[in-house]
Amino acid sequence: MRDLIVSVGTSLLTNWQKDTGSSGLTDAETLEKWLGRDEADPVRDSAETHTLHRLPLKETDRVHLLHSSTDEGRVCAQALSAHLERQCRECRAEEIPYLSYSEPSFQSRGLRELVGHSFRIIRAAGRDGRSVEICATGGFKPELACLNLVGLLSGCPVHYVHEKFQSLITLPSLPVDWSAGLDEKSLELLKWLDEDLRPREETEARLKALARPDLEQLVAFEEEGCTLNEAGLALWEAVRQRKEVPAEINLPDSPRSPEEKINLSGAGHHRPAGTDEAVRRIAGLKFVESICYRDGTPPCEPDVAVLDAARGHLRVRHSDGRYGIELVVETTARDEPGAERAAGLIREALQG
Repeated sequence: MRDLIVSVGTSLLTNWQKDTGSSGLTDAETLEKWLGRDEADPVRDSAETHTLHRLPLKETDRVHLLHSSTDEGRVCAQALSAHLERQCRECRAEEIPYLSYSEPSFQSRGLRELVGHSFRIIRAAGRDGRSVEICATGGFKPELACLNLVGLLSGCPVHYVHEKFQSLITLPSLPVDWSAGLDEKSLELLKWLDEDLRPREETEARLKALARPDLEQLVAFEEEGCTLNEAGLALWEAVRQRKEVPAEINLPDSPRSPEEKINLSGAGHHRPAGTDEAVRRIAGLKFVESICYRDGTPPCEPDVAVLDAARGHLRVRHSDGRYGIELVVETTARDEPGAERAAGLIREALQG
């Protein structure tokens, strides 16, 4: 089983415009219907469907569509998510903050967010025993460069397809420890810079004390302070990944029965279809302590996310396309790895 990190561009919107003679932005529903038309061609319709067609996409895959913080990126990712979710286990559109050419902080924050988000996916998948592959065809060119770097440092293969190519190009993972040349003091500096914005004078003093001028290339010297740049963050995340020992995360059982866990008082009458079945499946998991109603939402993408790792609280969203509901699920997890593990198991239960 594997997770696929897929960068999303705007080729879907551009190709729809060319095919229909339209101009400007449209909505995700229109693009999804166009993807599902009788004469649809995954090779020609978008860079993302072309890559996944060549891969190919499997029913057991989880797909993470990483898109820019632009209207064009959002609508393309939403359409692709709705189209692809019928072909795999799970497909989610995930926006990367500050990732827009109109953002002055595109490089200093947008690319860092992309790198950090990608490594969070990789770590979570590793804890679930799933492999990760990166599809870096769509999106801004700097995005693709950063995802190639993530692939090299994490050991994940990176796939790429040009619209005129008829085969998949794969950059394989390399059996190299890229942090081998860093001593403990150098690693401490990377950790220190990752944790917060640091004063420029103190950062420069630490770099000078280490006598490692090459490390300066990994630092972003911003007006508000110093931190790791996208390359530095990728290297530090790779170090964290290698140090993280994959282990079976055992979540304690709750003493409550499935019936005692369910408390949906306050939930409106217009619940999405399938809510009772979804709640029953969640309540049947031994590590779940309670399920409470949080909010009614508009139709939304089904989602399981960590709200408070230290308390084991998760947010679960369920929708039938007309109505939506948001639940808080309390579990016996008490840290980030446990909470991520619990979220993964709930996703599997809802998919099953």
